[in-house]
Amino acid sequence: MINLYTSLITYSYIMPPIIPMDIEVKPIGCMCPLNIVQIISYIVFGFDGFCFYFITVVAWSKSIVLVWLLAVLYTILFILVSIFALLVSFSDPTDPIVYKERLMQLNGLSLF
Repeated sequence: MINLYTSLITYSYIMPPIIPMDIEVKPIGCMCPLNIVQIISYIVFGFDGFCFYFITVVAWSKSIVLVWLLAVLYTILFILVSIFALLVSFSDPTDPIVYKERLMQLNGLSLF
């Protein structure tokens, strides 16, 4: 007798494509050549800052206190997002167990 629950799980799950191990994978996000998505995100982030300072600040220019408050707050957030984006881009997200497994495979051993 076929278990309906396990057959639904088995046939509804689509296996992801197997990625060959011989492709070059960048360990961190700031290695050249940059991906087109990275370049677009830098452009969009810069355009967002440009829009804030030259459109939003000008629109609120009747209230100088509000303009200064928003400008200081946005500048602090802009700098923090830039710093954290760089820190994340320069960090290696790979689990250390992956490096151990690769080293053991090179030596002809099995981790599991």
